[in-house]
Amino acid sequence: MNIAYEAATADLNDMNMLDPYQLEAYGMKAVNYNRDVEIFPVLNTMFEKIQGKSPYNSPTDMGVNMAGNCIIDDDVVLTASKKEILRRHCNYLVQQKNNKNVSSELYKIELIMKQLNISTDDRPVVSTYISDRNVETITVTAETEKSEINPKGSSDPKENTRSIIAMIYVCAFFCVIIIVFGVGIYKCFKVDEFKDMLVTVSGVLSGPLGFIVGYYFKASKE
Repeated sequence: MNIAYEAATADLNDMNMLDPYQLEAYGMKAVNYNRDVEIFPVLNTMFEKIQGKSPYNSPTDMGVNMAGNCIIDDDVVLTASKKEILRRHCNYLVQQKNNKNVSSELYKIELIMKQLNISTDDRPVVSTYISDRNVETITVTAETEKSEINPKGSSDPKENTRSIIAMIYVCAFFCVIIIVFGVGIYKCFKVDEFKDMLVTVSGVLSGPLGFIVGYYFKASKE
């Protein structure tokens, strides 16, 4: 079901990831959405500023998700999730046929399908639709390059923009840390003051940095 969510938000690049704050606080592994993990340091700092202490130790603490209690048959949910992934895959193929640039979304869903070992053949209505409408599919293998998704060799503008923003953020993060060190040395801060300032700054900025590094490391690995 979580992977089906990734397919449903392929255009947003959402993903499931381990909650590092949950692991640190309780020694337990929990899966959460990247958006929750990314924004948690900011929210935590706001709570501390307003009421002196945050009531949450992790994004997982904040969630009240009762969906799991509604599942009484895992096999049915698994089958429905796979069908939903295939349906969205078919939808993007239709968009591609209509000359819309959805190459990155198709690439991500194809990777998910490979991960789950499913194909359009697993849902006859989809394979029949593709055959009747003569819709071209993208076959993703371990050696697939993005040039295969963009046949003319042109890069995806959206992905290039994300990469540039990510690089700017990473550079800005380290610049801020260097500035903090410089201010601390110039003002002759005590060790505790210096530590508090570093914890505050890094706490706000490290969440998005962790997401950026995790996302691009995962993408390069895939």
